Amino acid sequence: MRILIVGQVRPCHQKLHADGHKTVLFMPQDRIQPKDLSSPHDAFIALEASASSQQWSDIASALHKVQPFDAVVCYSDLYQHMASDIAQRLNVFCVIDRDLLEKTR
Repeated sequence: MRILIVGQVRPCHQKLHADGHKTVLFMPQDRIQPKDLSSPHDAFIALEASASSQQWSDIASALHKVQPFDAVVCYSDLYQHMASDIAQRLNVFCVIDRDLLEKTR
């Protein structure tokens, strides 16, 4: 599967790679660690911390048009709403339960 990862819970990323998945990592620039730059992600997209949800979604949509994602995942509470919004826009699978997530707003 080709998976868009939103956020930076790195041990989960390693498991996806070990299982043979292709990944693209989306994260804010202020969360980058040197090891992220040498990670096995197919692409690494760092956005400014001030980037809006719409900007994140627009970039994900552009990438999806070039090479579609099969799923969107997020293991960080900070970005679950954004990941869910992106998955909904791209019409791809997301492990986040949208109804349950709405109850946390």
